Amino acid sequence: MRKLALLECLAMLCCVSGSPAVAQNSMIPPGCAGKTGEALRECVRDATPEEQIEQITPIKPAPDPAQPINCQRMLFADQSFCASRNEVILECRKNRHSDFEGCFNQYAANIPLPTAANCARVDAKSRPRCVHRNAVYLKCAANRLRYFMCLEAPDAEK
Repeated sequence: MRKLALLECLAMLCCVSGSPAVAQNSMIPPGCAGKTGEALRECVRDATPEEQIEQITPIKPAPDPAQPINCQRMLFADQSFCASRNEVILECRKNRHSDFEGCFNQYAANIPLPTAANCARVDAKSRPRCVHRNAVYLKCAANRLRYFMCLEAPDAEK
């Protein structure tokens, strides 16, 4: 009985150890049989048909207004509003409100609106941005969550 069990185990080991080699060899194209190394790599590469890939246009993700932003990049006139806005966003996230915009609007009602920026104090490189900001900031402040997105929009009008 013991010899029979030992023979069965040996037979299983032979079958198991032999099957992966068969599976690996079956993946090699017939013309590449017996090749190894770089010759095998070139043979398999050349035997694989090229596929036509259709041109795919990447989709630009829509910006999420509920993201905190780096207030240091903002004009001085917007930095205080920016910091308060970021605090409200983090507070509404922390409490996991189901209506994020409702939560934001409730807290943001207490944030003072931005005022006009003094563009004379801004460096020459940022001056056009400052002038544009002053032209549209009152309109953009109507939606405090999307205020900075509105300022950055090139089509924002007075």
